[in-house]
Amino acid sequence: MSGDIMRRGRRSRIFRDATMAFLAEWLLGFASQGGTSVGLLLHCFGLIRDGDPTSWIAVFTLATEREAERAAATERAGRKREAAAAWLSASVAAKASLMLTHPVGPSLVGAIEAMRDGFAHFLRLAAPDVVPLQVPFRDGCMRGYASEGIEAADLAVLILGGGDTFAEDLWFLGGRALHEAGIAFAAVDLPGQGDAPLQGWYFGADTLEGLTATLDTLHARGLAGELVLLGWSGGGIFVTKYASLARPEDRLRAVIGATPIHDVGAFFAAALPSVLRRPDSPLARAAMALARRHPVRRVLLAKYDWQFGPTGIAGMIASAATLGRTELEDLDLPVLALVGGSEDAEALRQAAAVVDAVRPRHPASDVVVFDGWTGADAHCQVGNLDLALERVIGWLTA
Repeated sequence: MSGDIMRRGRRSRIFRDATMAFLAEWLLGFASQGGTSVGLLLHCFGLIRDGDPTSWIAVFTLATEREAERAAATERAGRKREAAAAWLSASVAAKASLMLTHPVGPSLVGAIEAMRDGFAHFLRLAAPDVVPLQVPFRDGCMRGYASEGIEAADLAVLILGGGDTFAEDLWFLGGRALHEAGIAFAAVDLPGQGDAPLQGWYFGADTLEGLTATLDTLHARGLAGELVLLGWSGGGIFVTKYASLARPEDRLRAVIGATPIHDVGAFFAAALPSVLRRPDSPLARAAMALARRHPVRRVLLAKYDWQFGPTGIAGMIASAATLGRTELEDLDLPVLALVGGSEDAEALRQAAAVVDAVRPRHPASDVVVFDGWTGADAHCQVGNLDLALERVIGWLTA
């Protein structure tokens, strides 16, 4: 396990460390959606020691503080558009620090608060019609955001992220583009996402239950229009699964996945390093122990251990198996699949299988594969989100 946790993108000249390289591309992708500027990101990358998460956190924590100070000063000076951009930049910088923060470390909560504070200021100045959303779940609430008046919309999109996302990230993964297109949306941290593991809510069956609870909340608020599910990364698993279980009252019109996965166990078995396919074997234990000696891999594995609950990353495949395989014949709606050419081949195989199953009844269904020349070939198309989201909006409004 010398590289990233799974194949997510191409080699990078910014960082030799594969995980840092992917995270850097992710942040650069957010810049195209109004996040931290490319110039500031390159400045930060130049200060970070390759393969050192402590250095990454320190640099982005400083960037958070500097951008928040700039935002407050420009707002006091009456330059509200500039202030809004700076607040969003501060939020993204705080999220960047979270990317390599140990999930049980002392700085976790403070970084989350800084990210959410910056985002709240941004919405206040630039998108006041995007408001907080709370979804009752078990003995607490899942948190997220929604378009004000979503209940009256003829069409609404529910955006789901994956293992690396907070609800704030989903602004860049469709929220902004949908908002600008005049399409109502909602985005929520489901179990396993954001800081939900702090509540004891983990990836797996909990996530599907949380998705159902989110839809119940939207219906209880009076949502009467059609609904589209847009899932990124692990979200592609859950939107595909839910599409096979959807209730008539959900009025589910379509699913968009980057990437729709119907056989989770097979996907993880193919995409994860081979040692994790038999997590209890002596070889797997030795490989994991070796990986944890690497500073970046140690944080990454701890984060996934945290998100999957008591079984940790070693039980990822078993946890996925509890969701069961989505039978393709149970899918009866249009599907748009987005796949990066630099991702594991199993992603394309499963996306094609899903679309091939529904296309005879729903000819608008399509698989879009992005190669390296598009810049969108990495996981979740982070290298060219403008292009990916243009395809999403175009497909929705065709």
